[in-house]
Amino acid sequence: MHDQITSAVSDDTYEQIVLRHIFDWQPTILRLCDLTRELSPNPRNFGTKDAVERAVRDLTVRGWEL
Repeated sequence: MHDQITSAVSDDTYEQIVLRHIFDWQPTILRLCDLTRELSPNPRNFGTKDAVERAVRDLTVRGWEL
């Protein structure tokens, strides 16, 4: 899963990746830090960490309860 996220990925793509990951892990509850760690190729890279967090926030605002 780590190779799915690159620095040139759009916000919509991050949202799709986050949802796909959550659906793959159903019924497990994942914390935001779990998602960030599992989906970021380099956890010290602020750009990918921010993109995952932004995707979760945007999905939540639109009504997805993550």
